[in-house]
Amino acid sequence: MTLTNKIKIELEKLDNLVNKIKELLELIKTNNDTIYSEGLVSGLALYLENFYGGIERIFSLIGKEIDGSIPSGESWHIQLLNRMLIDIPSVRCAVISQNTYEQINEFRGFRHVARNLYAYELKLERIIDLGEKVEKCYDNFHSDIMNFTETLII
Repeated sequence: MTLTNKIKIELEKLDNLVNKIKELLELIKTNNDTIYSEGLVSGLALYLENFYGGIERIFSLIGKEIDGSIPSGESWHIQLLNRMLIDIPSVRCAVISQNTYEQINEFRGFRHVARNLYAYELKLERIIDLGEKVEKCYDNFHSDIMNFTETLII
């Protein structure tokens, strides 16, 4: 299977996830039951982690198949994201724009926080705010990735 096909499969999964995030946001906004809403927000936090994870899977595919490796060590997540921002002469163009990088980096930071706190310790407003940013971030990411795949020789 080509890299482009692998990326398209991951994008389909992210499409579905973004739709689920939008549905959850709507449920959160229209519900008044505190416990139920807190459960929905906890689910949203998990989906936001999954959103970043899906993007990172695509970056890992690119790192392994084009760059020849992915970073390792404690800070590999930010190193991988940073690598996608740069052009590697004679190897590949930059995968994402600076604007997309900044948006994705916000989700990377959240992923780290969410993995190190209990769900009830997360700030509800922050989770909802990030949920509302998903669609724009994904649109920019999707556009950048599609432009990048057009540069690949299949």
